[in-house]
Amino acid sequence: MTRSYIGLAALLLCFTLVSCSTGPQPIKLNQDGCASCKMTISDPAYGAEIMTKKGKAFKFDDIHCLLHFIREGQVTSDDIQEVYFVNFTEPHQLLPSAKAFLLQSEALRSPMGSHIAAFDDEGKMDAVSREVNGTVVHWEALKNQ
Repeated sequence: MTRSYIGLAALLLCFTLVSCSTGPQPIKLNQDGCASCKMTISDPAYGAEIMTKKGKAFKFDDIHCLLHFIREGQVTSDDIQEVYFVNFTEPHQLLPSAKAFLLQSEALRSPMGSHIAAFDDEGKMDAVSREVNGTVVHWEALKNQ
């Protein structure tokens, strides 16, 4: 009987560790769907993710969809652990919103028309900005519009 308790405790511990993952979940291109518009996420240069405090990941094909999802009350700011953006220059890398540099330009053809790209480095953002005549935008300002 003691072995069954040990086994049960080990199983519960494993389940707890797996279910409490709060880091970003990789976006699987051409497989994952946008939580807002339901389109398949297919552009490697754009995308975003909300990770809730309970460990649920909501994936988006564009920052526009992420903002719409929040504004529609699909998730509250109190439930959000972190918001991540796809790095424009390193497409499989997800950046925490607090560390991302955001650039907006009509020349940036994001899937749902936000025309916003995220960068991990201000210098990289500036280089692209010169090419596309971009404007720096800030996550806090976008959230509060």
